[in-house]
Formats: sequence, C-alpha cells, structure tokens
Amino acid sequence: MNSRPQADIARILLIIVILSLLIFGSLYIVRPFLPALIWATMIVVATWPVMIGIEKHVGGHRWIAVTVMLVGLLVVIVLPLYGAVSTLAEHGGDITEQAEALSDYTLPRPPRWLHEVPLAGERSAREWQRLPEAGLGGILAQVQTYAIVAAKWLFSQAGAVQWRVGGSITASDSLRAATGLASARPVIIARLNIASRC
Repeated sequence: MNSRPQADIARILLIIVILSLLIFGSLYIVRPFLPALIWATMIVVATWPVMIGIEKHVGGHRWIAVTVMLVGLLVVIVLPLYGAVSTLAEHGGDITEQAEALSDYTLPRPPRWLHEVPLAGERSAREWQRLPEAGLGGILAQVQTYAIVAAKWLFSQAGAVQWRVGGSITASDSLRAATGLASARPVIIARLNIASRC
C-alpha cells in the first residue's frame, strides 16, 4: 500500500521535470523571435481598426483589406527603415571622418545656468570641466565600451533590416561602415541574399 503513493509521487515529479524542460526549451527556441513577435503584435493591434474600416469600404472582402494594409505598412514602415539603413551605409565614411575630427574639438566652459540646476547642477558642471582635462584618451576610455555595444547593435539591426527587405549585406560591408575603411579585411564573409534563402 505504501509503494503506490511513492510511485505516484515519482511519476508526478518526472512529468513536472519533463514539462519544465519542454517549456524552457520552447522558450529558448522562441527567444530570438520575441522582439519581432512583440513588434508585429503592436502593429496589428494598432492598425486593426483601420483594417476593419477598409474591409467595410470594400464590401466585406477581407483579402482586399489585408492587401491594402500590407502595401500601406510597407510604405509607412519598411521603406523609411530601408532608406535610413541605406543612408547610414552610404555615409559610413563621412560619419567616421566626423568622429575623427572630434579629436581637434575642445569643449567650451560649462554655461552658467548649469550650476543652478537643482540637485545635479554642481556635479554636472564638475564633470563637464573634467572632460577636457582628461583629454581625448580619457573621454574615449569612458565612452568606448558604450560605443562598441551601440555600434554592434546598430550594424546587426541594419543588416537584419536590409536582409529582410531584400538587399544583401556582408560582414565586410558592416566592418567598412563601422571603421570607415574602404580596404577593411572582412573577418567573416556572410552574404545574406534573400534569393538564396528562397
């Protein structure tokens, strides 16, 4: 009589462990797609009333309303994003030149009103004055970690957007854009052609 509850407890624990592993495994697999799913859900929820209105205007044909919404969203969201990414890629050298020109730039003295800002004014003014004293090396040392993370994120997003829209981008393109060097050696060559994926 005592073995029956033990077997049930072991069986229940085994089921809980297996279900937990399945849940965590599924979440691990879905994790890279969560930002896209969240973004898509926000767009659908925000534009659903518009699609229902279009559907009423076209005589209740949902496929026409969906097509109109798809074209509209492509024009409103995808084309501007593609334009922004293309512009960044085209002007990567100019951005790098401007960044290199920062070494000659000196900060002016902090404005008088900065000292009068409540709670943070004095500290902000001290930090402002400390930046030119640290020189370019000191500023770059403080900013470098954040700049690397931001650049990696920016170029990963730019590559993903350009790939999804139908263009092709290579790691060497991103490296050249990030460094501004036309002769940068590609560390990884990964051509992402939409045609090869289909």
